[in-house]
Amino acid sequence: MINKRAVEYADLFVVSLSNPYRPAHCALFYVSCLKIFTSTPETILSLQRTRHDIFDTLVRFLTVPRSRPEALSFGTSLEKCACEVEADSDLKLIHNLRDFRYPKSQCTFTDVLESIMELVVRAIIRPEINTGIPELRRVGREAHKAERSGLQAQWPTKAADTFPQGADTTMHMLWTWIDLYEVTHIITYLNVLLRSSGSTFISSFSKIPHYPSRILAIFEKRLDKLNSSKYREVHPFDLASIHDFIRLTGTVGSDSMRKDLGIMMQMVVLWQPYGEPLLLLLAKALRIASSTSNSLVSRLIIKERFQDTGGMIHHIYLKEKDVTQYHPLFLSESRRIAAAMKSPDPYASTAAALKSLLDMDKCGLYGCSQTFTLAGKRFQYCGGCGKIPYCSQACQRRAWKHPSAPHKAVCAPLKRICDVVGITGSSWVEIPTKEFSRKCKEANISVDEAKILVRCLEGMLGRSVMYMS
Repeated sequence: MINKRAVEYADLFVVSLSNPYRPAHCALFYVSCLKIFTSTPETILSLQRTRHDIFDTLVRFLTVPRSRPEALSFGTSLEKCACEVEADSDLKLIHNLRDFRYPKSQCTFTDVLESIMELVVRAIIRPEINTGIPELRRVGREAHKAERSGLQAQWPTKAADTFPQGADTTMHMLWTWIDLYEVTHIITYLNVLLRSSGSTFISSFSKIPHYPSRILAIFEKRLDKLNSSKYREVHPFDLASIHDFIRLTGTVGSDSMRKDLGIMMQMVVLWQPYGEPLLLLLAKALRIASSTSNSLVSRLIIKERFQDTGGMIHHIYLKEKDVTQYHPLFLSESRRIAAAMKSPDPYASTAAALKSLLDMDKCGLYGCSQTFTLAGKRFQYCGGCGKIPYCSQACQRRAWKHPSAPHKAVCAPLKRICDVVGITGSSWVEIPTKEFSRKCKEANISVDEAKILVRCLEGMLGRSVMYMS
């Protein structure tokens, strides 16, 4: 059911934030409005279709450039109510609403940030989509498809809607709010940008200093609350957001982030001094899960499978260290990863490289930084294999005989393998690894051919498939 008050208060809400540096009202007003906007899934969907200005206003409010002192003083000033409230007005009614989670406490700027991000994240992460997180480069195409069908397009209608101030400023401001207020919903939003269009944002994010130590401090605070009577203060998605951030920036990254191997390696180097503290925190989480009598807390931790991440962290950063001091689950997973890397299945490596290639949102010329998200459109694909995109004919010509990653070497075998396994378009089709291997063997694609293709694709992608997979 759509909350009718959301429609009534939408104009007042948008006008009050027309100047993101000087909002017209206080924290209580904004939290109350946002609670109405997020009251039901139907209300959120209705606003996504009919009031794009609400979402545009909120994202701009979050990402306009502010220095750290300005951001801190701004948050403090918004907590003090100086609204001119008239009797029997909408403003009076809104001020009389209370935040249902904290009915007796003061409405803080942290509550404002959490409420904003709850609306924005729930709008972007659509449960009806299998992947959960949509590829930002595809939202424009989805919007045009809806309009052609006579439907109202849902926000966001283009990738730039999610970062109106540009990639650098957006990354800087999102991290500023995380650093100051520790709002995990903002971490979720940051994860969405990195996971769906990482090749656009990774270079901007890598400029942020000291983020590993800060995220570990936030992680430890959440674990301490889970291990105490304050466990209800931890949102069910807090651990998932922090865990996803750690995996994205410190271990496997996302397919789109791994196109820039040099920067990805810089991020791994930034995490190097924090490998051991991170392992200790992950071990602490597993101990809490095994020792607590609270089944809710136990399920919350077990669901995250921290042992898998612990094994990856140990393998990347600490495999030369004394093994007796680490959790046995981390060590067994680390040994499994090491064994898999010593004798990789060439067909599985081919599938991993092919998936990365087809999920790629950037120009296929190694070294070109142009992406679908920045250009606001998809690129033309090679006329031979139909799998590798290029932003221009000049890039395609250079890529054909590139000294370290020539397209010429992969064009024909790439088309052959895709035809064999049934990938007809330019998007990855989910195929079980065993099924992929079986089809390759039945088509007499040799192990040597698979290895050559993987080596060439690694050169084009700028990474080692087995290192990051």
